Amino acid sequence: MKNKKIVISSIIIILIVGIFFSANILEKNIKMQQSENDKIQISESDANKALNENKSSEQSVYLEIIDAVNDSSLFVGNVNIKDNKSLNEVMNEFLVKQGIKSVNQNGYIKMMYGLEEGKEGKSSGWIYYINGQKPSIGLKDCTLKSGDRITWKYIEDVSNE
Repeated sequence: MKNKKIVISSIIIILIVGIFFSANILEKNIKMQQSENDKIQISESDANKALNENKSSEQSVYLEIIDAVNDSSLFVGNVNIKDNKSLNEVMNEFLVKQGIKSVNQNGYIKMMYGLEEGKEGKSSGWIYYINGQKPSIGLKDCTLKSGDRITWKYIEDVSNE
């Protein structure tokens, strides 16, 4: 009888110890799983933040470059821009990237695509429009925003524009 009590007591002790350790292991597994979920949520949050930052900093404008003297289109398409870039910066980057020779004197484009100011007459040169309007400011002061339509025209007489 005494042996039976010792065996039963031992079994009960083993069961209690087993339940205690199982509970600790289960609790640790739950904490590890929560930690992994937190890491995944942080990673998704960081990815969404980076995606939104990229969307806000990398946008595009529509650019059209026309030789009105010879009635030809030199470029038509979208150009990626970054926020707060001036038209001067965008044009310099675009022309270099396209490998097009140009002369930009302090924010004034004298020549691009081989079409130079004064080449087709004393008043010939480049003129630009933003969203169909001739700006009253120079290239350096003209800050672009996504969706803007930029048109450059090489014309015989810039004074008539």
